[in-house]
Amino acid sequence: MGFKLFFLALAGVVLSACDTGVKVEEASVEAEVAPTPVAYYEYLYCERGENWTMESAQNFVDDWNEELDGMENTLDSAFVYVPKDAENQNFDTVWVLRFPDKAAMEKGWSTYQESGTDDRLQSMHPGVVNCGNEVGQNRFGFDMYSALSAPDGFADEEPYLVQGQFCNFNEGKGPEDLTRVIRDHFVPAIEKGRADGSYPSYWFMVGAPDFEREDRADFIWMDYFSNADAMEKETGVYFGSETGNSIQAMFDEVSDCTDQSQSDGYVLRRPESS
Repeated sequence: MGFKLFFLALAGVVLSACDTGVKVEEASVEAEVAPTPVAYYEYLYCERGENWTMESAQNFVDDWNEELDGMENTLDSAFVYVPKDAENQNFDTVWVLRFPDKAAMEKGWSTYQESGTDDRLQSMHPGVVNCGNEVGQNRFGFDMYSALSAPDGFADEEPYLVQGQFCNFNEGKGPEDLTRVIRDHFVPAIEKGRADGSYPSYWFMVGAPDFEREDRADFIWMDYFSNADAMEKETGVYFGSETGNSIQAMFDEVSDCTDQSQSDGYVLRRPESS
């Protein structure tokens, strides 16, 4: 299924701009206007080196932020995901970079590489962490869409919890079917649950891949909760209800997804205005 069609199908969803809980800015897209992603995300597979410790990693991040503060920077914010099942992954952590759009990402990377920042960081902090930069191999870009804003105060306490799934459309199904379930059923149910206190921390995003790879999924689905306890409680409410199970059955008719992969999320860089 072509992703241009996927974008068009999402036109019927009311999109709210959000930056994974650091700062929420609301925006809407009218149904007749071509949809616009709320952000461009890159996920970098990272490996810890022989000198990695919590202290050395924090020192690395501090110097990384100082370097970014001294250059023309297009990065909105950044995060690190620490998998809860790291033994079955081909990476130790994932650095998540959020840009306003792809053009900002390209400019940001160009400025960063020309600055020599990475060489300086590796020289100052040898053997601490090394992140991938090969697109489609260990660096993956996505146009991200959101139909819900992050709850106020999200990520003020760490770690927050992230769940990710890779999904493919079932035979005969496409983006318009997914959009219909999200717009007409899922979002109204979550908004109602927010109003009655059932889902105080939950929100989600859908990502369209922007890279070539043989095993590339049609889309990714990302769930966010304030912490693991909130995930268990709020997921329990959803799947313990007739409405939640009915909606999930609709999703299952549209697409087939992998098991959820859970990670602890931490903020690496906040917007300068926060």
